[in-house]
Amino acid sequence: MSHQDRDTSSRQQLEQEARERFEQRRRAKLAVDALDDRKGDRKAHLDEAQLSRDIRAEAAREREREARHRSEEMARLRTQMREQRAAEKDEYLQAGVPEPRTRKLSVSDKERVPLEEEIVRADKIYGQAVDYARGFLDDVRSGRAFDHRASEPVVDGFIDSVFRNESAASALCKLRNYDEYTYTHSINVAVLSIILGKHIGLDRDKLRLLGMAGMFHDVGKAVIPESILNKPGKLSDREMDVMRTHPREGFDILSKQPDMPPLVARAALEHHERFDGNGYPQKLKGEGISLISRIVGVVDVYDALTSKRVYKAPLPPGKVLGMMYQWRLSDFHPNIVEHFIKSLGIYPVGSFVRLSDGEFAIVMDHNPNAPLRPTVKIVYDYRMRPRPFRLVNLANPASNRKALLISDIVNARDHNIDVAKLMC
Repeated sequence: MSHQDRDTSSRQQLEQEARERFEQRRRAKLAVDALDDRKGDRKAHLDEAQLSRDIRAEAAREREREARHRSEEMARLRTQMREQRAAEKDEYLQAGVPEPRTRKLSVSDKERVPLEEEIVRADKIYGQAVDYARGFLDDVRSGRAFDHRASEPVVDGFIDSVFRNESAASALCKLRNYDEYTYTHSINVAVLSIILGKHIGLDRDKLRLLGMAGMFHDVGKAVIPESILNKPGKLSDREMDVMRTHPREGFDILSKQPDMPPLVARAALEHHERFDGNGYPQKLKGEGISLISRIVGVVDVYDALTSKRVYKAPLPPGKVLGMMYQWRLSDFHPNIVEHFIKSLGIYPVGSFVRLSDGEFAIVMDHNPNAPLRPTVKIVYDYRMRPRPFRLVNLANPASNRKALLISDIVNARDHNIDVAKLMC
């Protein structure tokens, strides 16, 4: 071998050794990086877990703050209404005349608890219901079993409240937390379904089934992706197809629960069916839809349209009832919308209205004997300027000395008014 060949061979060997050393260093670096990544992943996982715990803790603190705030607001409302009632009695006493009655009191009238008293009890039940709804829906999302029997004390509490004063529970359906619509919608449907069921004469056992059906009617949405449930814009055809699976998903979930009443599971499946057969998922029509499902279906539409969602503003309750009245011959069974309107009042609790003197008020209670003259809370003058609150029973001359009437229903959202805050 020549000297030149030996130099070439030596150079190639050195190059090969250099490449091997480089490769060893590269692999060592990759190994170190991988170790760092695993450490980083563990740290990120720990950070994420801590963040999740912090979020849950903050949410719990926020709920506690809201509970205290609601308790304070309920106490203030109770005081306002008690003072108003006392003032009315004093005026009649000073005038030396008895308080007028439009008709003889029935047993139910005599047992009716004043709104300012019942709303405090109803608010406590509503809070318990939110906790229960949050728990069972979270269990469904996580694939855990839930105890549907635990809903019975909550439902029974609402039934008792509705019989004491249905306006109290109805009012709480307006004092909702927008961020918790997923939970409050189920509760509102349960409460308003009980009110409608009571109005058409259902017995207590049927009312309990009705309340449970309302509580669980949307359980299938727990398995629908959040990106679809809370999409700000219009759903695509594919997304709508996914959304329309929730009745059957809900039926499947409830049917697997031990001792779940069949009518409750059936309401989850049928609450989007329509009288004319244009609903889903089975396109049932007429009497093929159970009574429980019909009631839940009517109330579901009402609460959805009067609620604020990420993709839409709420509509005034009175306007929604008018819309549903127009749909009564196609979407809903005969007379059920009329019964619903009568059960809530022509001006439902929470309606924002203009009075005959131009001032603006919120409907706080309805008067069954005088449906066009509910009890209202005047909150703005004729120029929409805040004014000292005043409760006026439009059906009571001592309270309604100016003989005020409701002249119009106003959409509070058009004026950036939060009705729930003004009700307290």
